[in-house]
Amino acid sequence: MVDVNGAERQATGRVVWLALLSCLILAAALRIWGIDYGVPHPTVRPDEERIVGRAYTILATGDPSPVDYTYPGLMIYLNTLALGAYAWIGQLRGHYQSLFDFLFDVAVLRPGLQYLVCRAVSVVLGVATVFATFLLARDGYRSRAVGLVAAVCLATNYLHVRDSHFATVDVGMTLFVTVSLIYAVRASSVPSWKNYLLCGLFAGAAVAAKYNAALVILALAAASVSAMLRGEESEGKTARLIYRFLAAAMLMVVVFAVFSPYSLLHYRAAFNELATVRRFLTSGSDLGAWVHMSVTLPDGFGWPFFLAVMVAVPRAVWLRRPADVPVLAFVGAFSLHVGGLNVVYPRYVVPLAPVLSVLAAELLVSSIRGRRGYVVAAATVVLVGPGLWKSIRIDRLLAREDTRLMASQWVSENLPRRAAILVCRGYGAPAINSDRRRPPAFEPLSIPCSLRAVEEAEASYLVTHEHPSLWSSRILPPNLATYLEKRGQRLVQYDPFREDFQGDVYYYGADSFYLPFSGLGSVERGGPRITIWKLARDGERSTEDG
Repeated sequence: MVDVNGAERQATGRVVWLALLSCLILAAALRIWGIDYGVPHPTVRPDEERIVGRAYTILATGDPSPVDYTYPGLMIYLNTLALGAYAWIGQLRGHYQSLFDFLFDVAVLRPGLQYLVCRAVSVVLGVATVFATFLLARDGYRSRAVGLVAAVCLATNYLHVRDSHFATVDVGMTLFVTVSLIYAVRASSVPSWKNYLLCGLFAGAAVAAKYNAALVILALAAASVSAMLRGEESEGKTARLIYRFLAAAMLMVVVFAVFSPYSLLHYRAAFNELATVRRFLTSGSDLGAWVHMSVTLPDGFGWPFFLAVMVAVPRAVWLRRPADVPVLAFVGAFSLHVGGLNVVYPRYVVPLAPVLSVLAAELLVSSIRGRRGYVVAAATVVLVGPGLWKSIRIDRLLAREDTRLMASQWVSENLPRRAAILVCRGYGAPAINSDRRRPPAFEPLSIPCSLRAVEEAEASYLVTHEHPSLWSSRILPPNLATYLEKRGQRLVQYDPFREDFQGDVYYYGADSFYLPFSGLGSVERGGPRITIWKLARDGERSTEDG
């Protein structure tokens, strides 16, 4: 006798997994497109140089100390492993004879290769987070449809796509946070040792990626307290829940110590560094909660997605289902944390993207439950459409040459060899002598962008960079601008902005990324406005050639 229901379930299962596979392919494509943005410029994505630079140094020297304790060690070590694996595969294929050949390749022949390898790690972790989001939604709300919609939401999420291109810590931390939440949600229904310990294990990995991920353990605490308050456990079993939670918390600490041992060995340096970072992040004038609610979330998720979240969160608070409790505990704690900072970075909200995707997906599926699949699909397209469109637009910009690379190339092709070149300091400065295959062609000098520094230095050329919205590249000081008008000749200028754009543009002033978060149509490429000047010698007067 044929089991018709079983055959239908099997067919439905195949459709779900094919749909999920398609979603993961889309997620990978959105994160790979433009992955070479700014390469080989060393600081095109601030903080990337800390992670990638130290990973390369560890591979080259064998010294595993991270030196800098702004971030824990796990992401540095993962990138070190990726670089080592690339070198090893290169040896197997005959491209390299030894590790030294790979190091030479990176240092001289193909500068920036190390960034591409480490960015590939972020792509893999970002796509893995899409799969983890599917599992979180499916297990939490017992619905593969909710899981698929949640996965599509994160796969196309502009904020998550944007940061998955770069070798920083937030995307990796987000993966480990999401997996930890999977087991916290499972523990809310099945409080087994397995679920508790795996939750603690991945929480430890999350903290080893970024310190503030420690807040994820509150999800497990909330799940435990909820089980106690529901009265589902006897007095003896309640004590066992407490023991399991304490064991999970201890395991989190142990895993953190394994993956980031120097943060504990040099705990004073780590605490001092964290205190310095904390003082900086609370020294600004912005209110993080307002910026994230008015810009980061609506522009990073798209308005339909954002509005769904605004309904889904209070709905989950009202319903307080077993899966809602740990998810809301993390969302609440992490939102309070990032919302209380006064120097705002959009990437700080990335760990919320998977859980908010789950809540929005559950709301959508519940609202149209019983409808045909094409209705759910159409509603999903409406939900994620704006985010997908912005993801495509940011990818197109990332695939274009940055103004810093254009300026570096112009210098190498047009200025006389051995010329002394003044370069205003900052993330917006182009790299001079970027071709390491040849001896240094120019004599660059990094200076503060001030009239005094220009006058005191003896040089024939000056490179300035400006940006109206970013702290690191404000407009030129008025006295320097006047000086250049009178005694400077503008040789070339690279401007990323579109003159015909009309609309709202938003940059995070502290985030020297040089691409807008909203108003992507305002620029044609990334980078600041860069001008290369020829300076007149004493007694000479230059005229601007336009």
